[in-house]
Parts: sequence; C-alpha cells; structure tokens
Amino acid sequence: KEILAIEHQKLSLLNDVNQINSILNFELACFKYKETVLSRPLTESFSLKFRLSPCVTTYESDWNWFIMQDSVPNERMNTILLQPEKDYYFALQQTGTYDLPTSSNVLELELTVFEFFILSLFEKPSTISAVIQAFEEEFECKTMEEQKQLRVNAEALIRILIFQMFIVAHKQTAPSSKVIQ
Repeated sequence: KEILAIEHQKLSLLNDVNQINSILNFELACFKYKETVLSRPLTESFSLKFRLSPCVTTYESDWNWFIMQDSVPNERMNTILLQPEKDYYFALQQTGTYDLPTSSNVLELELTVFEFFILSLFEKPSTISAVIQAFEEEFECKTMEEQKQLRVNAEALIRILIFQMFIVAHKQTAPSSKVIQ
C-alpha cells in the first residue's frame, strides 16, 4: 500500500511544460539567493528567514525503498520485506528539468534523520538561528566541545539543504499553486 501511495504522489507531482518552466524560473531565483548566502559565513545569515521549498515533499517510512533502486527487479520486494521495520526518510523534489528516460521532473532523494528533522523545523518560515537552537535542544551535550561540534554539524546540514534548494528564502516567490501540489 505504501509503494502505491508513494507512486501515486509522484505521479500527482508531475508537471507539464509550462509548469516546469515556472519551476525553472523559481529555481533560478533561488539559485541567485543561495549563491549570496553560501558565499559568506552562515552566521551572517542567522537572522534571515527560510522555509521548506514548495517544490519539496518529505516522507517517513518503515521500509527502505531505496534498496529497490540498487537491486535486481525480482529480488527487490524480498530484500525490502526481509529487513526489520525501521525509520527511513526521503523527499520528492519537483524540478525545472524534465528527464525523458524516466518521463518525470520529480527527483526521489534519500534523507538522513537529521536532514529530515531540520526540514521539519523549516515547515513554517523560521530564522536559521531559531532552527539551530531547536536542533541543539534535541541533544544533551556534556561538554562545550560537544556543543561546538553540534553547532558545526547543524550549520553544515543547513548549508547543504540551502545548496540543494530544499530550503529557500521565506520571501522567494513560489511557482503558481497549480504547479505545486
């Protein structure tokens, strides 16, 4: 049932040529802004608000569907079902590029638990400093060195998510609501 639900969601996210062009224009605007943010220390952007991109949908699953991409077709389902249930995270990202072999403009990307958690903190527009603080509150650091390392890791994850355009500036104009489902 979960595979069918995911595949149905991916199909519903597919876009026509005009919608893909709208997403591409959105990506170009985000690209210019992310270039500005990522070209300087993240601390200079702590007060800026970001949000989960309207082109990104996150998922949590008990099964690792990414095994399916690396295994022989006949072994795929058995490989998945023989694994113990566990939390797995991934995202579907609508892009401004259409891939002819897959007939899609939707990417399916695996996420770590930490990326998934940070993305959930950006579901509502938030400043980078507020998200880092909320992230740090989830961990019990025993030393100042652990606290520093946690901060470095949180900042690195946020930079990656900005680079991937999973999170975008709060004021970025999103593609029309018809494009993003």
